[in-house]
Amino acid sequence: MVDVAIVGIGCRFAGGVNSPSELWQFLLNKGDGMVEVPAERWNLDRFYDPDPDVPGKMYVRRGGFLTDSLEAFDPEFFGISPREASIMDPQQRLLLEVAQEALDDAGHAGRVAGRPVGVYVGGFTADNMAARHAQSTRHAISMHTPTSSTYTMLSNRLSFAFDLRGPSMTIDTACSSSLVALHEAVSALQRAEIEMALVGGVNAMIRPETFISMCKGHFLAPDGRCKTFDKRADGYARGEGAGIVVLRPLAQAQADGDRIYAVIKATGANQDGRTPGITVPNPEAQAALIQEVTQRSGLDPAQIGYVEAHGTGTAVGDPLEMAAIGKELGAVAGRHSPLRVGSIKPSIGHTEAAAGVASVIKTALTLYHRTIVPQGWLDELNPAIPFSEYQVVVPLQVEPFPPQYELPAAAINGFGYGGTNAHAILVAPPAALTDVSAPRARTELARLFPICGRNEVGARSFAKAVLSQVASQPSLTEVDALVDQLWTRPAHQPTRFAVPYASTEDLLARLRELADGKGKSSQRILPAGRQVVFVLSGMGPQWWGMARELIERPGTFSRVAHQIDEQFTAISGWSILAELRQDEAHSKVHTTQIAQTGNFLVQVALAAELAELGIHPAAIVGHSVGEVSAAYLSGMLSLREALTVSYHRARLQAVQAGTGSMLAVGLAEQHVLTRLRQTRGIEIAAVNSPAGVTLAGDTHALLDLAEELTQEGIFNRMLKVEVPYHSHLMDPILAELRTVLRDLQPKSPTLALYSTVTGAKVTGNGHDGWGADYWLQNVRQSVRFADAIGALISDGFSAFLEVGPHPVLSGNVREILAARGETGRSVATLYRNQPDSESLRTLLAELYTVGALDDQLPPGGLLGAVRHQDLPRHLFQRITLWSEESSARRDRLGDAGTKVLPGHRTEARQPEWECDVSVGMLPWLPDHVVADAVLLPGAAYLDAALAAAVNVTGREQPILEDIEFIAPLMVGQHEAPILRCSVDEATGRFQMQSRNADETEWTLRAKGRIVNATCNPAIAEQIAVLKGELTTQVQGRDLYDQLARAGLRYGPSFQQIQQARVGEHAVLATLNGRIAGDRHQAHPAVVDCALQCMATLAAGSHADGPVVPAAV
Repeated sequence: MVDVAIVGIGCRFAGGVNSPSELWQFLLNKGDGMVEVPAERWNLDRFYDPDPDVPGKMYVRRGGFLTDSLEAFDPEFFGISPREASIMDPQQRLLLEVAQEALDDAGHAGRVAGRPVGVYVGGFTADNMAARHAQSTRHAISMHTPTSSTYTMLSNRLSFAFDLRGPSMTIDTACSSSLVALHEAVSALQRAEIEMALVGGVNAMIRPETFISMCKGHFLAPDGRCKTFDKRADGYARGEGAGIVVLRPLAQAQADGDRIYAVIKATGANQDGRTPGITVPNPEAQAALIQEVTQRSGLDPAQIGYVEAHGTGTAVGDPLEMAAIGKELGAVAGRHSPLRVGSIKPSIGHTEAAAGVASVIKTALTLYHRTIVPQGWLDELNPAIPFSEYQVVVPLQVEPFPPQYELPAAAINGFGYGGTNAHAILVAPPAALTDVSAPRARTELARLFPICGRNEVGARSFAKAVLSQVASQPSLTEVDALVDQLWTRPAHQPTRFAVPYASTEDLLARLRELADGKGKSSQRILPAGRQVVFVLSGMGPQWWGMARELIERPGTFSRVAHQIDEQFTAISGWSILAELRQDEAHSKVHTTQIAQTGNFLVQVALAAELAELGIHPAAIVGHSVGEVSAAYLSGMLSLREALTVSYHRARLQAVQAGTGSMLAVGLAEQHVLTRLRQTRGIEIAAVNSPAGVTLAGDTHALLDLAEELTQEGIFNRMLKVEVPYHSHLMDPILAELRTVLRDLQPKSPTLALYSTVTGAKVTGNGHDGWGADYWLQNVRQSVRFADAIGALISDGFSAFLEVGPHPVLSGNVREILAARGETGRSVATLYRNQPDSESLRTLLAELYTVGALDDQLPPGGLLGAVRHQDLPRHLFQRITLWSEESSARRDRLGDAGTKVLPGHRTEARQPEWECDVSVGMLPWLPDHVVADAVLLPGAAYLDAALAAAVNVTGREQPILEDIEFIAPLMVGQHEAPILRCSVDEATGRFQMQSRNADETEWTLRAKGRIVNATCNPAIAEQIAVLKGELTTQVQGRDLYDQLARAGLRYGPSFQQIQQARVGEHAVLATLNGRIAGDRHQAHPAVVDCALQCMATLAAGSHADGPVVPAAV
């Protein structure tokens, strides 16, 4: 049986948990993630009613909600368009983020693309799918809808985003989904079908319907909390979140130096089969599964020290589960220490499809830290569970894993409400293997610190986050080891900075500059950046101190340079290195013979140095004499053959020194050809760019042309050269050149080679093209550099590296790229008057930003075994990105600022509103009882009509008249009628109608008219008169006793009269108006007091039965 290691974790859970380390601290501190439904999810008052049987309502107000908005996402990081992301299921978004973090945590984010990596995800709810396929949103279905929310995409989206080639499946067994997913992944790893697996689950609660459904099934605890193992257990509490674990075979994980959280010894799944009800557990099936998996793990039941129970906190489920645990793992032979049992659900809620992976993560952390966390929210143990008999205890404080267990081991239970059970057994990780080999030192040139992100903000954020980690390293050697981890473990994102460094202090200073938003801008990698073209320059880059530092410093460059010089000396009788070591006053590097051969030595030695640093060309092109270096580096010529060409080409061309000149012109080739038709003695020596041509020929003719061009304002410059290359003035040397090169035996190139004689890629056998005749053309014909670069671009190359002592062609390459509308980059190796080491470190940095460096290894290779270090998490650059049809959003959230009555505006043409008459919306409703029935008070109609009048007239103090209460609305048990208020704008007439949710006919309850006018009654004067007339005072307490005897039993919300003065025809009352608030235009409990005053008069007249108003 193959043991499987958990090597990476990513998670999001309630309580602000965003990483495994945060989850661990949260559990140690007995954190509480249960909160009231956030306002941005849905209007809780609209969907809440404590009566479980009221249609369309939920009886809980709390759940385990994430603290970060589910409407925020970073689509750019995952290469997703904002339009597609705007309707994507938040469950897909969460999984993408935690999968990235899990891979980063494992140190494998940069190694999984294209590999046989499986994805196994648990999924259960589909709030987004339901919302986007409703009748009201049907017209908004788009090309992205099919992939926005199906179960399939929970797993397949990860495989697509990370280019994972193993099996990819979403598993729905409800609450056991992600633990069953773990079983499938472990099985696939043990069968060697895959080399790695991402396993997880997700749950996002974005709409109320699933809450309502679970409430109708009476699954949820009314107080919104899982009370696992507690005597008060009465249902579970929903929670949301996501978790991903990365699995690898243990042996491979150890060999690669992975950090191992825990080792999975065995997993299994089975089914309850037929029980008294499909949601009723089968303890025998649970016990059988525990027994089977324990046997396959190779462990004795007494060796299990901890069980992470499913523990939903239900009155039936907890005792049944504990019976199975007690039988198979607790009260077993050989147990010397009570079995510890816990459950994560009271702390974060029951995350349903993610519940299994949440338990796995908690258990893995328990084994990794060898510490057992306390059980959250346990007041009194459930007496229906005989804990002592089962030899089971529930830890209430943090405690070390009991030392009686030689190897800490733990079991995990997971049950689906449809009867699918899953079980897993994990053990603590083995001790890390130690690498006894001595690490090699990093060369100064290869010190390069990679910083990357999906965009510049993300990259700079990472630079800021990693600062403290760099500062904590005790030595530069440790910094170098950290760099090895940065190169090999995380994924290298497309927006990059690269920081060359010589010391820890140097690195910290550069990182602070990036973190503060200073320094150069970041660069995005090129699509074909890994395919680098070596551009080998011709004459022009040479200078007296070129490559001096590299020549003198021991290393690859110096070694290869001496090998070249040894063979060259044998051919020529003099030493290139001796000439290159001359001081400025005595240097002859400006002469043709020294310059050409010196450039060859520098270019070939540089190529060897670059290869040592891990930089290899995908194609090569040489400019003029640079083709000699290209011929050698491509494998066409041996070193001796290439040196032979270099020596004789330079020697013979030097003979022609002083016979002519060269002129650079800023014109296109065609324009130059037109001019040259009238000029003798001048030829095109090179076409370097679309508007860059070099001419060669007779000096006087070139000077005359230069003067003409200057007068016309056209750029031109006489070049400081001895020899008029690539012109008729080379003809005298061609015969001898053919003779000395006749023995060349060129071979076919071993990599893509492009000719600047033909301007095209070299094809066929090298012997046919690059013998002596080719080198004559190389000397005599125009250099078709622009054509050759154009051919390279057409073949998909966009990254160019000019290899030589100083860049002279990079500008031409950039001009060609721009003229063709292509994004590309041209960088150089060395620079005149700049230390070679600084130039090469800068080059490495530029190549990293291009994407040309191997992102699996640092330049120059690893120092040794890469030990695992925790690196800063990528900070996603989230933006609010959520598209939702207005009707669906209004249904979920209501209208901003809308009064409770008349409710939410409907889609009707005339002004119309609807409201549910429920306790959630109208918490005072049960307090209005008339003749033993809950009655919607007439004051509620007045409140609704006044709010509608404000909306229709725009007046703050509207007027109502001719109000009639037609039929009382009695709210029966388990009912939540719909109240509709409609207004005829032409007449101001309004109607109040109602119906129950299961009815189609509306019943008229009240009507009246809105008056669009201003009224300023003299209220103060009227009150003063009444005070003098009304002499009988009644305390509010006595008044309500009197009304109750008349059949009007008002609850506390409607007992707002503190004192009343009562007369024969009038009542003046003092009210407590604090209940009013701003949710109502005129709070019914306050307005109703005026109507209570009328009832008071009626009660005094000995009316028969309760009296309620019929009109106002």
